[in-house]
Amino acid sequence: LTLEMIESRIAKHPNIKKVVVSKDGASVQIEISEKNPFAAATNGKDLFLIDEQLSVYTMKREHANIDLPVISGLSEKLSPGTYGSEDINLLKIAQYIISQSIKINKSLFNYISEINFSESGITLITSDDATPVYFVDFAVSLNRNNVSGSYAGKDINNTGLRRTIDKNLVQLNGFLKQVRVYRTMNSFKYIDLRFNDLVIVKNNNQPAE
Repeated sequence: LTLEMIESRIAKHPNIKKVVVSKDGASVQIEISEKNPFAAATNGKDLFLIDEQLSVYTMKREHANIDLPVISGLSEKLSPGTYGSEDINLLKIAQYIISQSIKINKSLFNYISEINFSESGITLITSDDATPVYFVDFAVSLNRNNVSGSYAGKDINNTGLRRTIDKNLVQLNGFLKQVRVYRTMNSFKYIDLRFNDLVIVKNNNQPAE
């Protein structure tokens, strides 16, 4: 086997990001860097890992206890090397939400268990008690920021969408520090951030506040 053949075969492994094979005298040296997943993603049936380059790869046994946000609401086509028409855009939005939440507060990032996409918007699911957080309404975000076109609402290059995500993450972080820490588990039926400068909370068994 040539060094190139060895390198090519190892590089085909779905968990490998980069491989360099070289020779040092009679010895063959192999340097491997693994992919670094930032989230898991589901096509509604199977669960995959997503790395920083948005590559999709199979979850292996060694990943069984990995603790990452799950991205849902993607197409049924999603699989290693295959994406639906909107999957890349939605993965980019999820990646932005995750990276910004880490920058704001690691506790905020840990609070996000799932990022769910629908035709109308984005819902976050909390990690402690699975409370839905109605996070972004695509149509409202477009109207508020004077952007036209339904597809534009699902593009992270849209500054209006980024502005909405940034604002809502800051609001959610403030809510967690000022309200959530003083409540018991399962206190909330939902948290709604879709309205400008408002956090609407529906307590379990109580009217919305």
